[in-house]
Amino acid sequence: MQLEEHDVIEPQISLYGEHIFCEYEFPITVYNIDKQEGYEYFWCDGSTADSLIIERPASYSMQSTHYLIGISPEGHSEISKILYVGFVWQTIPNVRLFNRNPACIGDTVKYGLLKSLSPIVEFEWSNGSKDTVAYFTEEGEVYITFKDKYGCVGKYIFDTIRFVSYPPTPKIERHKNFLVCEDSAFNYQWKINGEYTEITNNNFIEIKKAGVYQVIVRNENYCATISEPFLIEIPDNDNERIKAKIYPNPNSGIFNLELFSNDVEEVELKLYDNSGRLARTYSFSLDNYYFCEFDFSNYYSGAYYFELTSKNYKRIIPFVIK
Repeated sequence: MQLEEHDVIEPQISLYGEHIFCEYEFPITVYNIDKQEGYEYFWCDGSTADSLIIERPASYSMQSTHYLIGISPEGHSEISKILYVGFVWQTIPNVRLFNRNPACIGDTVKYGLLKSLSPIVEFEWSNGSKDTVAYFTEEGEVYITFKDKYGCVGKYIFDTIRFVSYPPTPKIERHKNFLVCEDSAFNYQWKINGEYTEITNNNFIEIKKAGVYQVIVRNENYCATISEPFLIEIPDNDNERIKAKIYPNPNSGIFNLELFSNDVEEVELKLYDNSGRLARTYSFSLDNYYFCEFDFSNYYSGAYYFELTSKNYKRIIPFVIK
């Protein structure tokens, strides 16, 4: 190429124009790709190296400007095309734990990605799931690999799952008019006939009525274990409108129920399990005396109770299937 006396060859750099980089891509290196013999070259920062190392701009809202100046042997200069460099911050996924971690053995730990609050367009959980809600049943790191709308990719580790044991099965002992759980626990909760009492975090409960008593103990991770049923039977008093007797109690499933009344009663008898779920309903007339044998041998072992109701009258008849 024929050059006029004052013509200067424009310096050529490996990158020019406007470019937006991901935060993790810095530093950026730009090269002088067409060095001319006898020329001197100066980058915009005054350096004379063959390449320029560009650090991340101070703010994502700013662009840094970079160029190369070439000076011919005759002392004439020319500037390269301009490079404008900007960046986007590393995306941090917005992840929420929906239950507990550490979790109890056998539980499932649930996490969710709040995708609407982040620029993420593609992602995958560490367990391989690509749903916004992921379920974990094994210990280990929980992370997301992702790509955002700017094309930046990343891996974000935000938790480590750990599973802990349940407390041992608590034991209940009777001390006069109280039931006591001697096992140490972070929290205690009592149930009578399948219903939670208002007494919380006491390791004892006063016996005020017949029924099936149980205590639930929890450790500091809130893993819970329930005791075996403890049956409290209180003899009927003379003022009881309908007297009841269920025997043998406890046993493996065959129970005899006797009811006594001085009047003719229309009775409804509801059977509940220890979780308070209604299992069966019986209706009959009680004419002074009623006897029935119940076969619950195909039922799960545990605490049950009958709820006996008549006009303006109700009572509980507890029993335990071994």
